[in-house]
Amino acid sequence: MKELSFQDMKDILLGCTVLGTGGGGEMSEGLELINEVIEKGLPLRLVGLDEAPDDEWICTPYLLGALDLTAKEADEYKALPRNAEPAICAAYSRIESYFDRKFYGTVCCEMGGSNTAVAFYTAALNGGVVIDGDPAGRAVPEITHSTYYLNGLDAAPVIAANSFCEIFVCEGLHDDQRAEHVMRALCRVSANDIAAIDHAMPVKDIRHALIGGTISKAWALGKAVSAAKQQGADIAKVIADVGNGFVAFRGKVTAFEFDTIGGFSVGTVDLAGADDDEGR
Repeated sequence: MKELSFQDMKDILLGCTVLGTGGGGEMSEGLELINEVIEKGLPLRLVGLDEAPDDEWICTPYLLGALDLTAKEADEYKALPRNAEPAICAAYSRIESYFDRKFYGTVCCEMGGSNTAVAFYTAALNGGVVIDGDPAGRAVPEITHSTYYLNGLDAAPVIAANSFCEIFVCEGLHDDQRAEHVMRALCRVSANDIAAIDHAMPVKDIRHALIGGTISKAWALGKAVSAAKQQGADIAKVIADVGNGFVAFRGKVTAFEFDTIGGFSVGTVDLAGADDDEGR
């Protein structure tokens, strides 16, 4: 078990942002959550997948939504109350009461600047740990894009909460594809922003379905990127070397547009090649 500092978490979330490949939430929002934990003097603890006791229970908390900055100001939401704390707190409290138990800890749903922080945030606030692993290895758009789904582990019951003091308990969902459709519908009527917790079960029932060591991988990547920035090194090459990959393209973003469609951010990015990629 490792107890993490704010700098450790900053490096982890930076690495998760890289691995997230554009998804997983804003790193700035993740750092705000971690800073709150630090200010409260609560420990941030990371446990290896093989260290977690078989009979202890863990769950997977996350945020789901689309980049819709003005949705909460729409007329349909103006009369609704607002939470005093992040919606994930209400969801976590409800899932503990649902199962009538304290959880050993949490698992990140994906690698991302915000969603990885959500797992650490909820664990720290409730005296738990975070498992060094996840079911994606990167950020993903749907619940079904996970090793949970590939291994036949159902998400249900799924506990969700939004910023309008509403909590949803979703039982009997046929499979994770149905869970995705239901959560996306709830998200769309929650200003495209909802917090959820699923896959609550003993470690022994979920261990085989997790990709171990992904947070440690993100940590190493984040430290390397931080060092590269300070040294003025080639960040793309450093990421490729640490991540066992290669630099496929170099260029600049020349245009970017997106819209919120069906609860997703959908858009296009135009890139113009530079240096050896000139004209591509």
